[in-house]
Amino acid sequence: EKRIFSKAGNYTQQVLEPYSIRRALPNYSFSHVRGGKGGEGKRAYQRIIDGKSEYRNNDLFKAVSYAFQCNVDIEPLRVLIGDNKNGDVFTERDWEATVR
Repeated sequence: EKRIFSKAGNYTQQVLEPYSIRRALPNYSFSHVRGGKGGEGKRAYQRIIDGKSEYRNNDLFKAVSYAFQCNVDIEPLRVLIGDNKNGDVFTERDWEATVR
């Protein structure tokens, strides 16, 4: 009874509690992460605008995430539509699928 009522949760939760992420990372402070807006998303946005994007889907995803977070217009990113890299044409459907 002592084991059952000494901890919160059902049997599975009690048994797995010693292996939980809370025990593995008791101090999950992110103070070491630099604050600010943009970062990789801002750089990806600029690469797309400049036409220097090597990995279109990856850059578009990062750029759109940055744009939504920082209230930046995503319309300039439509420049990717019709882009042809080695015979692979980036269509409006591809753009919509990545943005949505």
